[in-house]
Amino acid sequence: MRKIKELSNFSLVIIKDPGADDFDFIENKYKINKSDLDEFYVPYHSSDYDIRKNYSYLILTIPKIKKLQKEEVELFEIENIYFYFSKTFFIIICDRNSNVDEIAESILESKESLILNTEKFSYQIIKKLFSNFYEVLKTITQNVDYWEKNFRNLNLEKLNYQISFLRKNTIIFETVIKSWIDVFTEITEKNLPNFRKYPFLWTSLLDEISYIYNKVDDYLRIIEGISRSIETNLSIKINKNIILVTIIQTVFLPPTLIASIYGMNIKLPIAEKSYAFIVLITFMIIFTILTWKILIKKSE
Repeated sequence: MRKIKELSNFSLVIIKDPGADDFDFIENKYKINKSDLDEFYVPYHSSDYDIRKNYSYLILTIPKIKKLQKEEVELFEIENIYFYFSKTFFIIICDRNSNVDEIAESILESKESLILNTEKFSYQIIKKLFSNFYEVLKTITQNVDYWEKNFRNLNLEKLNYQISFLRKNTIIFETVIKSWIDVFTEITEKNLPNFRKYPFLWTSLLDEISYIYNKVDDYLRIIEGISRSIETNLSIKINKNIILVTIIQTVFLPPTLIASIYGMNIKLPIAEKSYAFIVLITFMIIFTILTWKILIKKSE
């Protein structure tokens, strides 16, 4: 789907789920390198940028949350959005499920749309896309806070699975943020074309990205701590079960030995006596009780 809008200061082109004819149109009309357009077919990118002779080329990776109801966990998906822009045009290429076209429309409906240039438009659309990062951070925060407050009341096996899932997602999220930091650090430091008219805007955005990155790094440490606590508690639980089984087996070893000996078809002390059964049972009970007390005392 291709949308073209001729604004007062530049042409806006939005293409969702592009085909070969869309790329031919962009290549011929706006002189975009075919190799840059072909990047769309690469399934996953880190955020990146490049400066060409007549345009700037920017790829941004955007995290999204997908709830998995059956497993009661969230899945972080990654969307790639591609921008090609100069002073006279602004091109957006994205997947069919992207809402970037809605974001662009909302910006154009604002009062500032009449005085927008491509740099300010790029900042506004990137800033709105960046709001997804706060949604993901909010999800991580809610999960971590809940687990910290209810740690003792939760099923450890289930919690361990959820923690492992969130740790994986958070590492992916941190990687995405790191790529944003790399891109916008270079943009702010090098004063690049199409990014140099409003340096304070890009510096402000970089500060926000750095804030999210630091928060995520803190949460990763907390998640690791919770995970270690879970593993410790599970290990203690398993050890207690092993100790209990060991005590039971040890307690019944002496009676089993005595019963095995007196079950042999040979002459044994008091085996012929009428009171033999009572003596042996009494001895077994006393020995069992003494063994149990000694093991329990040592295990404490």
